[in-house]
Amino acid sequence: MLLDFVDLGVLAALGGNSRRSMVGIAQEVGCSVQTVCNHMRFLEREFGLRHCLIFSPSPAGFSEFFVRVKFRQGVSVDVERVKRVLGECGFVQFAALTDGDFDLFLWSVVASPKDYEHEVEARVRIALDDMISDWSAHGLLVRRAGFLPVSSDVVGFFGLDERLKRLLVLLNNDSRMSLTDLAKELGVSVASVNYYLGRAKPFVDCFTSFVSAPLDGLFAVRFVQARGSAGDFREAHVISREYLKQGRDFNRLVYGAAVSGGFDNFFLERFQSEDDFMAFNAFLERFRSLLRREERAVVTRVLKGVIPASRRNLSKDTEFLLSPAEMA
Repeated sequence: MLLDFVDLGVLAALGGNSRRSMVGIAQEVGCSVQTVCNHMRFLEREFGLRHCLIFSPSPAGFSEFFVRVKFRQGVSVDVERVKRVLGECGFVQFAALTDGDFDLFLWSVVASPKDYEHEVEARVRIALDDMISDWSAHGLLVRRAGFLPVSSDVVGFFGLDERLKRLLVLLNNDSRMSLTDLAKELGVSVASVNYYLGRAKPFVDCFTSFVSAPLDGLFAVRFVQARGSAGDFREAHVISREYLKQGRDFNRLVYGAAVSGGFDNFFLERFQSEDDFMAFNAFLERFRSLLRREERAVVTRVLKGVIPASRRNLSKDTEFLLSPAEMA
């Protein structure tokens, strides 16, 4: 099922700020408010349009870890067991089986690195140890562009009063909730809601919307170790522009981050087809001098969470994606 220009326009407007008024969206897209309403209902029904928050990691005080897992050769992987173990760990927000340089990818959000060790390493890894040959974790250093949705459970990590936490949970479940409905849920006045929204600002990067239904195309996970000097700045900028440009329907870059643990960058990418994926890999080969080391894999099955499809202007998030070349 194809999206028309109104669908795409509505997604772009909501992706940048999901709390925009219907009137503002209609003016941007160039249609009536009723048309916008009709298309939003269509996107919610057919494509699982969801409205949530993108949290600011530093003020919120949580840590993110990206994990590459390789299974033992010759071992029959019990996928349902893997899925069950991951489902029992609330700190694992997203997990997918992959085909390539690694076999399983995990993304976890924890209150602290110590919680990662105790709740993910000491539980998930040990529970699956008989199947695993290698487990490599990479902590988030800097989020560069894009996002993955987090469950509202992470709000419990925040050192905030309960009413402010409740507000963040409500908005993460539906960031388009009206002030009146928020006031009713919180048992306060609309004026108080505005007060709490002001207090919530440091913890929220963006109110956004995304499509959650499974879509045609291909998703890839890539870890890159960069090299270079100030003289490579121009080439690194070219790679960033290619990542940041929008695909026909949705952003190519789902999530880009600077990470620790032997790699400089993590990318979760969306491609329209296998040919699109291969063409992008060929493009990167032109800049092999900047890429000291790379591991990549294609997502074959999502076991937990969702990969968001969105239309956001990611150049507003960051102009450069590779490190350390662009930081030299």
